[in-house]
Parts: sequence; C-alpha cells; structure tokens
Amino acid sequence: MRRVGVVGCSDPLPESRRAEFARLLDALRAAGLEPTVAGDLFAPAPPERRAAALMDYYCDPDVEMIFDVTGGDLANEVLGRLDWSAIARADKPLWGYSDLTCVLNAILARAGRPSVLYTAWNLVREDAARQARDFCAALAGGGALFRLKAAFVQGERMAGEVVGGNVRCLLKLAGTPFFPDVRGRILLLESLSADARQFRAYTAQLAQMGALDAAAGVLLGTFTKLEAQGGMEAATAHMRRLLGANKPLARTRQVGHGADSRAVWIGRPLRLERAGEGEDACASSR
Repeated sequence: MRRVGVVGCSDPLPESRRAEFARLLDALRAAGLEPTVAGDLFAPAPPERRAAALMDYYCDPDVEMIFDVTGGDLANEVLGRLDWSAIARADKPLWGYSDLTCVLNAILARAGRPSVLYTAWNLVREDAARQARDFCAALAGGGALFRLKAAFVQGERMAGEVVGGNVRCLLKLAGTPFFPDVRGRILLLESLSADARQFRAYTAQLAQMGALDAAAGVLLGTFTKLEAQGGMEAATAHMRRLLGANKPLARTRQVGHGADSRAVWIGRPLRLERAGEGEDACASSR
C-alpha cells in the first residue's frame, strides 16, 4: 500500500468527529493507501508542532502524499515555520481545502510546488460513493476527479496555472511573502461563509492589490452562504464590473465546500474554452 500522511495545520478537529475520522481513515485504506496520522488532531497544538508534523512527512521518503483534514482559521500560523527548500525538493503533493488555501498557495509562492485543492472528507460525505470511485481513478492516473465543467459569463477561453481557492483564506496572505504571483494565471475563488457584503469587500481588496488586472481570468466556484441567500447573480454582475468587459469570467459548480466538489491543482495549468452555445466548458487541471 502507498503510505500517506494525515496532518492538521489549522484548527483542531472537534470531538464530535472522531467516529467520522475513523471512517475517513478506512476510506483511505479502501483506496489502497496506508494513512499515518501526525499525533492527536483533536487536541490543540502550537503552530511549531503543527509545522513540524507537516515537515516530517515532506522529509519522509516513504510518504507519497499528504492530506490535511482540518480547516478554520489557524493554518497561516505555520507558514513562517516551514522549510521551503525541503518542500521544493519533495516530489509529493499536499491535499487540503478551505483554510488550507493559504498553505497551498504559499507552497506555490515559496517552493514552486503544486498542491491539490480538495478535502479527503468528501470520501465519507453525502456523495461518498462517487467521490471514492473518482478518487481511486485519480490515484491510478485517470478519472473525473480533476475534470471540471464551467460556464462562461464573459469571454470565450482562459488558460494558465491556477491560484487561489477560498477567498477569505487567500487574502490572509495579502502583504506577505506567501501571496502567489497572479500574473497570467487563473484566479479561482470560492467561499463557504461570505455574504454579499463580504464578497464585495474581498473582491475590492483583490482589485486594489492588482490581482484582478493581473489574472488571465477569474473562475468562480461555489459561494455556499451567498447562494443560499439568493445573491450569486448580483455578485457575478459585480465581478463583471470589477473586471471590465475584456477579462474572461467563468463559473463552476464543481469547486467549493459541497460534498460533490472535485479537485483542482493549485499551480498547474488549466484550460477552459467555451464549447458551444449553451454548453459548458470542460477542462482537466491534471
């Protein structure tokens, strides 16, 4: 079996998820992986210990990939404690989402290594059967896990390496050495908790930083709270105004916090092109 590490760079897991975590480890084993867990992910740990646990797996030649299964607020605490040269030498991806957006993009910015925006929790959520099938196929080098459908709002195509992820967590990197270079890249944005005002605030900051002008295009994933409030169409129109008429903008339902979300490589090329009138663009980020 292929050995993988399981870590927690962000908030500790709540006690209520212990049984679900056991099922997650079983799901990884069922996929042909041998998970090893970095200590007690349910107990608070100082950032230096969380960073050391991640580095231990990066430096272990027997570990093929690393899964972070935490989220919340604290992942950026580890950034100043990571060995970027060791990460650059390690040929293994970190998988994570939500708050791990800040770590995935920092790895690209400082180590030049791609990571995977995806949560292993999908293997035990509502869409577990399909996720497990696609996950196993991806481990074998194929399948639909990295295959996205998107609808263009304006423009016909966009191409470039992907940066971004959860917009709130990405912006924690603003003004630091860990923010990724957006020039010529696709800026992917999604959110769990942003409402209409927060969407405007986050996108205003990105515009003021020059990120929207620099990007090759913007790909909007799911915005869970905003969509539940019926505000996504107005938010998309607002983004069009910020981008101007010439910058490509597309939307996908397949990246975000939903149990049916697929995976995206942060730091690898993605090409989206309008397939035809009324048809979604299809692309793979592998």
